[in-house]
Amino acid sequence: MIPFTGPGIILVLVVYFGGILLVGKLPFVSSLPFKTQVLLVLLTHVVLSV
Repeated sequence: MIPFTGPGIILVLVVYFGGILLVGKLPFVSSLPFKTQVLLVLLTHVVLSV
């Protein structure tokens, strides 16, 4: 993860958690089994933290 200083870190956190919450709210994700949802959130986490 790129080190951010000052207000940049807040922006990154907002985008990061917003992205994870958005993925969790998609209708096709909600209909998936819980384990699949967790895997999808973890995958999103990996993609966003690169």
